[in-house]
Amino acid sequence: MKKQLLTLVLSALATFTFAQVNVKFGINHLVNGEELTETAVGSNDLKNDFSIGRLQYYISEIKIVHDGGTVTEVEDKYILVNALDPKLEDLGDLDVTTIEGITFSIGVNEPVNKEDPAQWPADHALAPKFPSMHWGWTAGYRFVALEGKTGATLNTTYEIHALGTKNYFSNTVETEAKMVDGSLVIGLNADYANALSNIDLSSGVITHGDFGQAIDLLENFRDQVFSSADGVVSTPETLANLQFDTYPNPSTNGLFTLKTSTESAVERFEVMDIRGRKVYEAAMNSTSNVEFQVLQEGVYMLRVYDAQGRYGTRRLVVI
Repeated sequence: MKKQLLTLVLSALATFTFAQVNVKFGINHLVNGEELTETAVGSNDLKNDFSIGRLQYYISEIKIVHDGGTVTEVEDKYILVNALDPKLEDLGDLDVTTIEGITFSIGVNEPVNKEDPAQWPADHALAPKFPSMHWGWTAGYRFVALEGKTGATLNTTYEIHALGTKNYFSNTVETEAKMVDGSLVIGLNADYANALSNIDLSSGVITHGDFGQAIDLLENFRDQVFSSADGVVSTPETLANLQFDTYPNPSTNGLFTLKTSTESAVERFEVMDIRGRKVYEAAMNSTSNVEFQVLQEGVYMLRVYDAQGRYGTRRLVVI
């Protein structure tokens, strides 16, 4: 009887070993180690230059490795990652103390992959999206949709939409987490130059399906893209809520007016071209309106900063 009582006590203690804590997950989206933006230009291992205009992918079957190798599954969690619009994802309140790693897959698992997207609420990751992330009844969802420009002058289109049950791979990254505002944050780095490793973009790749470069892309996502950031994540939660506008946009002569609200605390701004080179910068001083000019036609990125170095961005077009 005493042994039975001791067993029950030990079982109860084991149940409450871990403290329940909110866990969040975020990704630092990079190209060759630098922040991914609409104007960022990367180069893969074949020396192909490229930009990224669209990069979306699904993450599913998430498992947290913690407290000496214990594995806790995050049930029914699907994340649609938009690499150009990073966010922290809430994984829920979990019984964890020390996080040691995360396991996940790129894509959507069976049989969910073949189910009707219309069954999900509009704000669910698997609901119908625009542009579409669903290929059709037979194939299911696009696991990764990657589009952009390549070539010597970045005027050649490439598109790789990768899918297929046979290409649904699992990946484990050893990583720690940091406590941020009461939540344990798991942070990963994702370098998309590695996603295009050994994929020849020079003549413009167009691959939609479960073959060829689509397989290469998903294998690269499995093997080369993700690494630990030890809980350090740069997301909109870390950016400033700066209120500003730029007009006219597009501009026919490259002349713009930057208008900020008096509450936004914008201290300075800079303009970068599609290769990430700074073409203009200035301080706001005490005014809320500044005129500036970009001389050459093209697409640019405006970035405004507050005193703490937090920033907001806006795309500029000169036609």
